[in-house]
Amino acid sequence: MISVRNPQQLLNGSRAFAQILFLLFFVFQACSPKVRENKKETTVNQAKSLPDKVKVVDEKVKPTEADSLNKYKKTEPVFTIALLLALHLDSVSANEMQDLKRSRDTNISLDFYQGLLMAFDSLANDDLRLQLNVYDTKHDSNEVKKIFKKSEVKKSDFVIGPIFNDESVPAIQFSYLNDKYVLSPLAPASNSSFNSPYFISATAPIELHGRKQAEYILTTFDSKNVFILSGKSTAEQKYEAAFDETLKNSTKKIKAIRVGTSIENLKVLESLLKKNEKNIIFITTSSSSSLTRIFQKLKLLANNYDLVVFAHPLVPKMETLNFELLLPLNVHTSMAHYQNSDILYKSDFYMNYRKKYNTEPTEFAVDGFDLGMMFGKSIIKDGKDFGKKILNNPYSGLNGKYNFSEISGRGIQNNWLQIVKFNNYKFESE
Repeated sequence: MISVRNPQQLLNGSRAFAQILFLLFFVFQACSPKVRENKKETTVNQAKSLPDKVKVVDEKVKPTEADSLNKYKKTEPVFTIALLLALHLDSVSANEMQDLKRSRDTNISLDFYQGLLMAFDSLANDDLRLQLNVYDTKHDSNEVKKIFKKSEVKKSDFVIGPIFNDESVPAIQFSYLNDKYVLSPLAPASNSSFNSPYFISATAPIELHGRKQAEYILTTFDSKNVFILSGKSTAEQKYEAAFDETLKNSTKKIKAIRVGTSIENLKVLESLLKKNEKNIIFITTSSSSSLTRIFQKLKLLANNYDLVVFAHPLVPKMETLNFELLLPLNVHTSMAHYQNSDILYKSDFYMNYRKKYNTEPTEFAVDGFDLGMMFGKSIIKDGKDFGKKILNNPYSGLNGKYNFSEISGRGIQNNWLQIVKFNNYKFESE
């Protein structure tokens, strides 16, 4: 059975509203024969704004077709998962959806949920028996703390979520205090924040991007002309430090020259570039406005210098960036999630998702499906020992790979990254 918190009355006027309404209906259609019904008795109240088939209870949503589940043996073993998503179900209305942050939170959460559930449903015939309880974090760390105090969450076999970085601290603390595996499915939690051997991060942190890009430069290019255009944020500094440390520790002993990103600094960069040699430029900033200024200048310099640019991993997702500027710059970066479009479009998941939702799956839906398949298969095979078994056992999904390793007893991290190069208006794997 899948349960969600009781929403207030929902109003028309947004994509999120339609998705949430569909989610609540889909909850009932998605309960596979292998998913057990929650035994707790609750009083069912009809929600006026929802379809006749949708019934809402105090804290749980349950299907009116519950009797159809009774024929399955109550003694069947069930693996319980608590899923924490930022759904904002208590405040979803036409007015609330004017808040773009909330709309984005809800859409990401629903997309991930739909992909995850499709994976679990597809594994039901392979003897996966789950009880999936869904909790709304409202993208609020205090709400996350409240959820982790619930007895049913403490009794869960596995926790997936929350999905945003600023909600992760209570999740790490919970996993440590309760010896419970908690998966951070989307947020790239920093290795330095891990202090629980049961915390699992499915997305490589920014430090690994810096290290991966430096290693690629060392193995691919002979040039020692490396320039770092430094950023200012903490994350950008971690990215830069990992990159610089990897260069320094190599046998080539390359010493990168640091340059700022202001117009004056870029003039200094021009004076340092070498003609008739490759000049490798590592840009740490993730600011779209700063990147626009930098790429404009580099595009001019590319007429006289051989440039190879390594950019921040957020660059491929920047909707406000003019990608025309990147064409002459030989731009590379690394991606924690990389879709092979040919494989994705031919997959059963893609076709089934389009059929069910009348839209193409977003990257978050694909992430949900990949993680659901990987962990679902591990649960079927290894039961409650799944966390130990995923170590050093790579899994290939539709949105990249998962190659988990233990971080000195402090947590479990996916180390997989893909180097990509900008070519013909898209980033392609190298």
